Amino acid sequence: MTQIEYGISDWSDFYKYAVSQNKVFGSFVKVNAVYCLYGEPSHDGVYIYYDTDDGQYVLYKSHLSAEKTYLFPISDFYEFSEEVNNERRAKKDLIIGFPSSIEELCDVEDYVLKPKIDFYFMTIAIIVAFVLGAVGGVLLLRRRKTRKSL
Repeated sequence: MTQIEYGISDWSDFYKYAVSQNKVFGSFVKVNAVYCLYGEPSHDGVYIYYDTDDGQYVLYKSHLSAEKTYLFPISDFYEFSEEVNNERRAKKDLIIGFPSSIEELCDVEDYVLKPKIDFYFMTIAIIVAFVLGAVGGVLLLRRRKTRKSL
């Protein structure tokens, strides 16, 4: 049986943004605190809240299996949340018709998360390659000099 059959949601993909914040911000932003919030049972979505040295942000998905993930600065997320809340109040008596997709409620295209590449490991790989190339070059030159002197 899967986790869903037991009523436990599958955070296996989304939680990676909580433990690997460099996928969200790159390696130049210091993350001070991370909080995961689960609102799926009440159709509120799933969230990861970040307190960073660059401000506060919310990573949002309408549900764990949703295709798109959105990163909002906290002030924009408050505005987005207000739109969702207003929509709920307007459609509170409807059995069908809510929840509307967030793309219908707000222009959220600018907030779609584009995961960052961690340049830290790339930088290390480039440095190691450069050092190995330099050592190889020095050894090759020494070998040539010793052959010429024989």
